[in-house]
Parts: sequence; structure tokens; C-alpha cells
Amino acid sequence: MKAFKVLRYPFLVSVLLIIVGCDLSKVPIPVSFITLSDSQIELGVGEIFKLECVVSPYNADNKRIIWSSSNGAIASVNDGVVVGIKVGEAVITAKSDDGGKTAECIVTVKEQSSSGNSGNAGSDDNPSDGGNDDRLDMSAALDLSSKGTANCYIVSKTGIYKFKAVQGNANRSVGEVESCSVLWETFGTDVKPSVNDLISAVDFRDGYVAFSTPDSFKEGNAVIAARDAQGDILWSWHIWLVEDEIKSCTCVNDAGVLMDRNLGATSALPGSSSSFGLLYQWGRKDPFLGASEPDLIDDISEPAASTIEWPGYVISDSVYGTIDYATKHPTTYIVYGEVSDWDWLHIDNDKEPVRWQSEKTIYDPCPAGWKVADFDVWEKAGLSFDYEVEHDLYVEEDMGILLSNEYCTPSAWYPAAGYVYWDEDSMPIIEGCGNTGAYWSSTKDNLDNAYGMFFWSGMMMDGSWDNYSACSIRCQKI
Repeated sequence: MKAFKVLRYPFLVSVLLIIVGCDLSKVPIPVSFITLSDSQIELGVGEIFKLECVVSPYNADNKRIIWSSSNGAIASVNDGVVVGIKVGEAVITAKSDDGGKTAECIVTVKEQSSSGNSGNAGSDDNPSDGGNDDRLDMSAALDLSSKGTANCYIVSKTGIYKFKAVQGNANRSVGEVESCSVLWETFGTDVKPSVNDLISAVDFRDGYVAFSTPDSFKEGNAVIAARDAQGDILWSWHIWLVEDEIKSCTCVNDAGVLMDRNLGATSALPGSSSSFGLLYQWGRKDPFLGASEPDLIDDISEPAASTIEWPGYVISDSVYGTIDYATKHPTTYIVYGEVSDWDWLHIDNDKEPVRWQSEKTIYDPCPAGWKVADFDVWEKAGLSFDYEVEHDLYVEEDMGILLSNEYCTPSAWYPAAGYVYWDEDSMPIIEGCGNTGAYWSSTKDNLDNAYGMFFWSGMMMDGSWDNYSACSIRCQKI
């Protein structure tokens, strides 16, 4: 098992510095760099958009940001809130008061669309497009939520679709929706899609989010977000575009029924990167990009290409490490902080809000009728998790494990899709793709870890993993 936890003794550092005469209270922490949530956006005249600025390191003494626009007659900015004034282009600049570190966002202002839904091209929690000049025909839209609502909807062919704008599997409105748009699109490969390659238009009306696919259907994944009048994200949904049928694999010993592929995978083919799917931080409903392909030399893989430039990470604290922040910033990766040891969620006094459970919650990322798997489903099916014993399930040439009919029918492929790791000195990275499979369950081990099914080449273990990591999900039928 790969050791993730590193003993940290900050109090010893303090004692040593005091011994040698250093006064910690007088050592300033400067700003090293800043990042914006978006590098490029599109707005209609009169529309507003909220740019987020992340200051690094998170504990810098002076986090004040000075905002400016290269042309205030086209786009104005006030504390990160951008307003489209008239047609044209402007550059919004964020500058740190400490050190003058800068980050920019190009704003293109267009005529307001009749649908009222912005078609922004950018990164982080802001749409890559999805605006349209003509309203979608809601009467012609297939209701994906007619048999149950969820945070993920599966689409297998071209058409117009809609779903209720509610929180996951609850019949609870997400709030006052002003607009809806696409956050990002990906094929799950190293080929970067063009905007609208997977979803051509988005609309919102009468409590429903509607979208259409291009005439030429393409497989991949996308996320659609609903925003309020201030531009804040209220909720977001994963659209899983896959042509071939997603099959059910029935485990022996009445252990349960699992999908034949990872959540977000466009195939279940051994040896294919299309079987990798998406990665999830434990308890979060929104996906992160999986690997485009394995790298067995450096053990670090590039994420699949997408329509946006993904933002930097934030470190968990009472502001960033919350369910509310995660919901409003579905593409921002949250790493552990001083209080939230190994968890992205900042938990005070052991009072934790509901995230994932055996009974499906509103934050469960699986489609309707499915949930994040129970922690003991694989063991009940007969898998042995003695990590000191090398198993014959691992197929080295295809980089994964194949569960034969001895365990489930039909047989099921589990790729070594890797996981997201952070070492405190760099950006979060996808590690272990090609030799490590990390699959979450819905069950927590302790305050900052959760159970799952993990394998390292021929060794398997049903231990626990740090909650801040992003791992694969194999959904279980409810």
C-alpha cells in the first residue's frame, strides 16, 4: 500500500526557531502568485459574471486584490463582479496589493441572447458555452428526470433533453435560476473538444434545464450549471454522453449489482483509456477530469483535454472547505488544511454535514436508480483483500483487474485509472494511472478517510483513502 500520510510536527519547527532567536510573529508571509477562475469569458450586454481570485499561499498576510478593466465602457469590474456594458472586448486584471502579482481574464461582450442564458468561454466555475440565440422547444424535449432526479443524466443519442432543476435526488428547488450554461466538455482523451462539440445549446424554463446535442453525436462528459442573478452557481449536473448500453453486473452471493464501467467512462474495454472515466473527491457530487492516458515512466498522467482551463486549488479552511463553497465552485479542487487533516471538508467539533451514505443523498454523483457502492460489496462477492498476497486478477498488459464470472455476471473490467494526489509543494496531479485503481465506497472510515476498493498491480486492499483525493466510482444499483 502506498503511504500517503506524512507525520508533520509544526510545533517542533516553532520551538527550534524560537531557540535560535527567530520571532515567528515578525516573519511576513508574502503572496507568491494569484489565479483567476477564468481566463476568458463571454457576456451579453447587461449580463454579470463573478470572477473568483485565489491567492497563494492561502495564509498570505495581505490578500487584498485590486481589480481593473482595460476598457470600462465595454466591461466594468467591482470586486470581481464583471458587467457587460456594450459590445466589444476588454481585459480584466486582478493585482495583488502585496507584490503586484497579476492575473488576467479576456471579456468579450456580445448582444444579449433572447434566451437569457450566457454563452461564456472560460474556465473554473464559469461556462464554456451553451448559450443560444433561439429558445429550445421544451415540448419536444425528452424528460430525463421523469423516472427520478439525480446529479448525473445519461444521454445516448442526439436530441433535445430536459430535467428538473432540483438538488440531486431530492424534490427541492435549487433556488431562483437566472441562467444556465455549460461549464465544460471533454471527450475523456488528449483531444481537446471545441465548444459545443457535445452540447450545442442550453435553456431554462418553468423549473426545467434543457439542452440539445449537435446533429453529430459525440461521446464524452459535460457539466451544466444553474446560476442566480448575481452569477453564483446554485447547482450543477453531470451529463454523461455514451452510445453503447451501460450494462449491469450482478455480483455473486447477493452482494449487489454494479455498473459494468466507471462513472463517466465511455466504454468498458480492457486496455482502453476510454474506460477510465472521471474522478471524484469523497462526498462531492461534481467530477474532475480523469487521465487521458497512462504514464508508466513518471507515474504522473495528464488529465483529459477539455474546453476550459481548470483553476488552481484552494486549501480547506472555514471558508473554502465547506459544502456551500464546493457547490458554488464545482471545478475547484479543495485540498486538506490544518484542521481538515486529509479531508477537503473543514470540520469543527466533529459536526459533519451529510455527504455520501449507503442511502443515496443529494450529493451522490450517480444517475437515478444508482448510488455510490457500499463498502463491502466487493468482499461479499468473494474478493480477498489480503494485501500481502499477490492476486491473479490483475492483467498487466491491459492495466487493470478483470472480475470473472466467479465474482459477477457478466465479467467486469476495473481499470487502473489512478487517483488525484497533492504533496503540498505542487498542483494536484493524477498519479498511478496504469498501475493503481482507487474506487470509493459510500462509507467513511474515520473523520478524514473513507473505505473503498483499492489495488496496486497484483495487490488488493479494501482499506481507506484520504477524502481529499479524487478516485473512481463504480455505481451500485439501488
